[in-house]
Amino acid sequence: MDNLSKIKNQLKKDQRGLNIREISEKLAINRNSVAKLLDVLTAKEEVEFRIHGRSKIYYLAKPQDYRKWFELVSRTVEELNNFPPDGDLYALIAGTLKHIAPEDTIIFVNSFDPDTKTITCNAVEGIGLRQPDIEAILCRPLNGLAFSVPDRMLPEMLTGECNEIPGGLTDLTFGGLPYEICKKIEAMPFFGKVYSAGISWKGRLNGAVTFILPQGAELANHDLITFFIRQVAGFLSRRDAEAALKESEQFTREIIHNAKEGIVVYDRNFDYVVWNPFMESLTGISASEALGKNGLYLFPHLREQKVDMLLQRALAGETIRSSDIPYHILPTKKSGWVSGIYSPHFNGKGEIVGVIGNIRDITERKRAEDALKENEIRYRTIFENTGTAMLIIEEDFTVGFANNEFFRLTGYSQDDIDSRKSWTEFVHTEDLDRMIEQHKLRRARSSDALSQYEFRLLTKSGDTRHILLTIEMFPGTKKSIASLIDITDRKCTEENLQTSRLLMVSVFDAVPDLLIVIDRNYNIVYTNAKGHDLIHQKDPEKRKTCYGRFKLLDEPCEICSARPVFETGKMSEQEMINPADGRIREVRVFPIIDLQGHVLYVIEYVRDITDRKRIEEALRESEEKYRIVAEGASDGIAIIRDGRLEYVNPCLAHMAGYTVEELTGASFIRFISPESIVESLDVVKKAFSSEPAPTIFLTRIKHHDGHQLEIEASYTTITWKGKKALLCFIRNMSGRTKSGEGGGKKGKKPG
Repeated sequence: MDNLSKIKNQLKKDQRGLNIREISEKLAINRNSVAKLLDVLTAKEEVEFRIHGRSKIYYLAKPQDYRKWFELVSRTVEELNNFPPDGDLYALIAGTLKHIAPEDTIIFVNSFDPDTKTITCNAVEGIGLRQPDIEAILCRPLNGLAFSVPDRMLPEMLTGECNEIPGGLTDLTFGGLPYEICKKIEAMPFFGKVYSAGISWKGRLNGAVTFILPQGAELANHDLITFFIRQVAGFLSRRDAEAALKESEQFTREIIHNAKEGIVVYDRNFDYVVWNPFMESLTGISASEALGKNGLYLFPHLREQKVDMLLQRALAGETIRSSDIPYHILPTKKSGWVSGIYSPHFNGKGEIVGVIGNIRDITERKRAEDALKENEIRYRTIFENTGTAMLIIEEDFTVGFANNEFFRLTGYSQDDIDSRKSWTEFVHTEDLDRMIEQHKLRRARSSDALSQYEFRLLTKSGDTRHILLTIEMFPGTKKSIASLIDITDRKCTEENLQTSRLLMVSVFDAVPDLLIVIDRNYNIVYTNAKGHDLIHQKDPEKRKTCYGRFKLLDEPCEICSARPVFETGKMSEQEMINPADGRIREVRVFPIIDLQGHVLYVIEYVRDITDRKRIEEALRESEEKYRIVAEGASDGIAIIRDGRLEYVNPCLAHMAGYTVEELTGASFIRFISPESIVESLDVVKKAFSSEPAPTIFLTRIKHHDGHQLEIEASYTTITWKGKKALLCFIRNMSGRTKSGEGGGKKGKKPG
């Protein structure tokens, strides 16, 4: 008998399986030879092996009923393809495996959470009446029972092979169950061998299946079970992939919808196929108006800005960033600045089917940049031309930059600074150690360093000047900026400062209106001279608050002009009647804000407008009286400005046969008889140019029905709505004049 036959006969006798060492010892054949012979038998499918721990256990292959394979494949594919999304897949797996595994086998189907690396029992099959006894030992239900999977066990589970677990429940639960509990369950009469297989597909673990066989039973149909589990794993992976794809699509839609920048997608003809809400807000054009439209025709400025060339390059496979582009949408009057990134849009086959554009609104950034440039110019101008000596100091003690005033103060030049001169050369030796200490401390712990102190400066000529130094760090750098004030002539400076303070007070006191500064408790911080004699409050305590001093009240006003400014930080303006004297005042209130944006004080500018109000009321009454006079006059009254009738009274309208509305705004020439037009125009022209002209003259006008009226006209020049105008008085002279007195031939000369 050859060695191949000997090995097959030995495996037939030992159906529990043998490893290479055991076969070598039983048949007295060299181990290497046994291994080679087993490879031959395995290739012929006459022998099969299973992994147990670190060794392979070989078995004599049993004849397979291939009809079961085809039936299982067909049934599995059909059921999985038609399986409902909300169905209990774990119960299906357990129910199918029940028909393949040996009778009375207990089957557990578990899910795996890759985030927590936890195995959880989701379905149990074949346990029957034994479940209460097992749960009593466990002190918990089987369904939902979970254990953490050690990283070292994951590679074996990912193989998908169904292997025996030699260590029983202790190894099966990865040590998650106490040893005593495992032994109690294993001592139950139904408990035999334990097998387990990971449900994995392409390196992803979805769960595991566990078989607890009856005592004395072997796991038949091992390959069939492995095949079925792999079919399920493939389905789970596809299902997870489909769910992930749907989630990804929904996520993508949400990103596009909620993105804080514009997202557009063009097809190959540059028609829009995606137009997100940000683009609607940016352009004022809705998605319904943009989708399907050609972008280059919808927005002509894209061609002007060469964006069409960028789109062509993106179609060729490049990702292109545009420059900053101004835009103006005429239909919606939206305008600003944008920048875009254009990249190719690929389909599932890797073909470029369009262009994806990410459009960023940079209007605020451009405004900020313009403001920053303006500020940089302004501050550089201030830095270079300010009356205070200033310099920028580097970490290595060198002077990085100095202004003209510093050169004037010290006698040094720009060439000296360009040679990287150290600021320590400008400092008196007795002050040097202290200033070096501050220099280092400011860069290590700036909050602990002094921001202002005095030192003695040495000029290039050797003179000593006393300097007040104010110094701060540039945020985010190791540089500091210092201003140097020469306080050698301190007394002179103090006198000048006092003079300036008196000048400011004098200017404020010269203001004829009340200026008052109050804090949040309505205490008066400052008032100009007007406040000292406005209202006479005798109580010195009440004089401390605005409401006590100026309104003689015991508590803040119900309608307080300062309160909303403290609350909102915005200027307010209102008119109010002071209960102390009954006069009307216009109050304008402005906030005084600190660096943190808090309103510390408010300034009230109070003007007495009682007399103005009375004048305005008198003017309104006067205007009303004059209007009544004009409306009731028996002569016609008109105001001519810029050749048109700006005002006509009812008498004139009745005289000419028109309504007031028809005459108002019309050219006065329309109503002058043709033979009188030249003379009338000459009178009006001279009146407006202040040349000598008749102030009373006769002329003719046309009635609405066509007949002519003889009128006597007089006028005077006035200012009407800010322009020079003629106030005319017209009297109907028809039937009163003699035949030779008409036509404007006679009149009075002025004077």
